[in-house]
Amino acid sequence: MEDYGTITKEQLEEELFKIYQKHNLEYYNEDMTVRYDKLKSCTEVGVFGGDIDKVITIMRTLHDKPDLRRFYPDKKRILIHPVETTREPVYEDFISRVDFINQTGIFVSPGYFETIYDDFKDSGVSVDEFVGNYEAKYSTCVEELELKGTLKYETTDDAVSCLCVYNSDPLYEPNIWEVVNNLAVEYDHQWRSKDETVEKYQKIIKELQDINARLMDIATRQIYQ
Repeated sequence: MEDYGTITKEQLEEELFKIYQKHNLEYYNEDMTVRYDKLKSCTEVGVFGGDIDKVITIMRTLHDKPDLRRFYPDKKRILIHPVETTREPVYEDFISRVDFINQTGIFVSPGYFETIYDDFKDSGVSVDEFVGNYEAKYSTCVEELELKGTLKYETTDDAVSCLCVYNSDPLYEPNIWEVVNNLAVEYDHQWRSKDETVEKYQKIIKELQDINARLMDIATRQIYQ
């Protein structure tokens, strides 16, 4: 057994990447989560053959989860697939909310994305700098939640199922990120619709008050004529 305790983290990650290459394995899933991140599952599926002991030793030596993204420069994380149309505000000098989520791996609601955009403008840095270092430098308090269990929902409940959201595929099966995103978009749309309705009523009330004031003024002048 090789002694991995004397080499750097970067060298350990490179060695792990070479083992993945040797066995024609992808380290990341489509959402850039690690495909074989638990030693138990590695042993059970036997995907590493005779190199399983090396993999276990490297992972135990690293302590933290290996970061092999530099070995996949063309691989982009897709947590939420983009849709053809959006009901959200679009900033010409910034990326979309979905792109932000896919690049940072941090889910943000449409409403909170406005705060992130304000933080970006205040930072004075480029889009790449802000997004690439968002969690380390510009986030407030990122919480990591491990997803467990099974989510069941009615397919006809389009607020959850993303029915008609991905028009190119009527049988599209969303992942949990897309389900949560669809709920957040639906909530934001309803909130904005109600806010617009309130503004319309306030405008009508103001117009009625102005009309009433003019009528009272006319009536008062007629009395004293």
